[in-house]
Amino acid sequence: MKEMTTKLLKLMQLQTFLKIELKYFELFKYLSEKVAKKRKRKPKKYTRKKKEKDFGDWIEQKSKEFAEEMEGIGKRFSVQLEREAKKWEKEESEWWFRTFGFMGPIIGSVFGLVFILFGVWILNFINLPLKNSFITAISSFIFTNIHWFFAIFIFFGYSTYLSKKLPKTYWIISPFIQIVGAIFIIWISIWFLNIINVYANNNVIAHISNFLYLNLWEIFLFLLILGYFIIFTKRILNIH
Repeated sequence: MKEMTTKLLKLMQLQTFLKIELKYFELFKYLSEKVAKKRKRKPKKYTRKKKEKDFGDWIEQKSKEFAEEMEGIGKRFSVQLEREAKKWEKEESEWWFRTFGFMGPIIGSVFGLVFILFGVWILNFINLPLKNSFITAISSFIFTNIHWFFAIFIFFGYSTYLSKKLPKTYWIISPFIQIVGAIFIIWISIWFLNIINVYANNNVIAHISNFLYLNLWEIFLFLLILGYFIIFTKRILNIH
């Protein structure tokens, strides 16, 4: 009797379990049919991976477009900034020469001279505790040749003045002015090479400085001829 009761209980439990499973099966079947109908009625165009890929491509495309747009803005801004800087420089230069006129280059040269002397004083002040012979040689070179620095300031000051006063005919003397500037830089370089060579004692440096010093006039004439050849060629070919 006890065994029979146990079997009945198990049978009832199994029946209950089967009913629950049947309900779940029917629910699953119902949902499957609904999904199938939905797919049949409105099929999905893209899979999930496809959507993710398309979204990634869209983001990448928009990023590229944004980067290109920002690059374009940056270029336009830099061009505008350069244009404004040149405009400001031109206005400032015109203001200087308009205000001081013919005396402008002399006043500017005096300011340049004061600036160089102040630099020499700073070098000497720094060198007081150091007692460095190299710094002493540099400051001595600048102080000894201060009149040449003043002369070159006046020279370039008046060349700029002439470029403002005679813009159409300035091209005739522009190669000469540029070559004078180049020779002045070479001359300073020779002196600095000599100062360096006092401590380095290098034969190569000595040969270079001696060659430049002995052939300074030849270099000047060569560069002058080359400069006028280039400028006349440009004007003949109408190259700006």
